[in-house]
Amino acid sequence: MTNRDQTVFIIGAGASNALHPQFALGGGLLQQISDRVTDRTSIHQPYLSNLYKALDFDYSTRWDFVHHLDEYKKNAQYPSIDEFLNEVASYPEFKNSEKKFLQIGKFAIMFHILGYEAELANPISGGLKEDSWLNSVAKYIDEKEILETHDSNDYDLKIITFNYDRNIEHFLYQNERFDKRKEGIKSFINNSVTHVYGKVGSLPWQDEQSVFKYGEDNSKADKIFSEKNVIDIMYLDRTEKNNEESNKARNWIHADRTSKVCAFGFNFDLINYRLLYLQNIGIKKIKLIANVYPHGDPTFNDRRNMAGRIRNIIHDAEITYMTCTDFVNYILYGHG
Repeated sequence: MTNRDQTVFIIGAGASNALHPQFALGGGLLQQISDRVTDRTSIHQPYLSNLYKALDFDYSTRWDFVHHLDEYKKNAQYPSIDEFLNEVASYPEFKNSEKKFLQIGKFAIMFHILGYEAELANPISGGLKEDSWLNSVAKYIDEKEILETHDSNDYDLKIITFNYDRNIEHFLYQNERFDKRKEGIKSFINNSVTHVYGKVGSLPWQDEQSVFKYGEDNSKADKIFSEKNVIDIMYLDRTEKNNEESNKARNWIHADRTSKVCAFGFNFDLINYRLLYLQNIGIKKIKLIANVYPHGDPTFNDRRNMAGRIRNIIHDAEITYMTCTDFVNYILYGHG
């Protein structure tokens, strides 16, 4: 079965945001963390800051964290909490505060992602829309009989995510199309979905040690704090030679039978695309198709700049301007 073509999806924060606007993009999450760590805004209750107090993070330490975060934002081209924590872990000026700042940052990421999941899981405030790109993936798996016709390590659709949430795992496993094929969809998820950055714990049905149910109550400060290191950060965690998830992602992309790599909701950050060796796929004649999703009605120049960044990596990349759902349908059903 190795003569089949393989399609690899790469997704970033924009893919989760397309499922529910509660999932903030990089800059949005950074701002929420910046505002809530010391509760300096009037529009939020001191919920997160109270959790830090319960964990014995004093105000002065949290204020110092926020001060450095604000200074970082002034000069960052594409600011994100992840990149800021990378600086904390690698810049000498943070030598004395590194441990505390990393603890504050990783806890904040866990807190927010679990909260986002809870919003999407709530049928009143959220719920997965019928026309979501995730439902398009489920439809493709079902209609193409992927679970029945492929061996567990031989699925010809792979999904690499740079997100910490478990949206893909939860909603594929819960999709009614697979009600009578739970073991089959579980096998697909375990063998075809990987989180390069880690995730906020495994789901209960995955039978792993670090377990948070989808959208678990994010007021459980002690539990979240004890599991915060499931979150990886650039350089310090992700570039280790034995990083299993990074190696898996690279192997999928550069496999001999991979015909196209398709990215959406992904901003082609320098470190991220180099981590996957995307700059080398042209050598193997692998097609890169990248979707520049129209978040916030971007200007022509916004799209042009993003397309330019992508073509600086792969000069003949195909660029599209679609919703995430339209892009996934285009790849799975409409692209030759």
